[in-house]
Amino acid sequence: MVNKLGYPLETLSVEKGLDQMFHLDQQASKVPNRRADIVCFAKDIHPDHSLYPLLLIECKSVKLDSKARGQVIGYNRFVRAYYIALANEDGVETGWFDPSLNRYQFFNGLPEYSSLRERVKLKS
Repeated sequence: MVNKLGYPLETLSVEKGLDQMFHLDQQASKVPNRRADIVCFAKDIHPDHSLYPLLLIECKSVKLDSKARGQVIGYNRFVRAYYIALANEDGVETGWFDPSLNRYQFFNGLPEYSSLRERVKLKS
């Protein structure tokens, strides 16, 4: 992730409790007692926060299936990252919410950090 895809190490948070994420301060009492496996933050991608979740990654030791997708989607209801991903030893699936379909779309692989940042800037 860091060496091949350009994700800055200082933007990555590993095994961080959802209740410890600074952008969720105003709703801390509503956040479940769960931990995100990996969250990649980025600067200046959100109008209200100087640092905001770009990508939420759930790491699994099992097959990436609809149950695993449901778990990362559920976590993202609180984290509100622009992108989500599932990873296991066989690969990575990256997803985003498609408002025109009113559901998440997934594709195989993990894009470069710069690519995800650029896509977020284009949406803004």
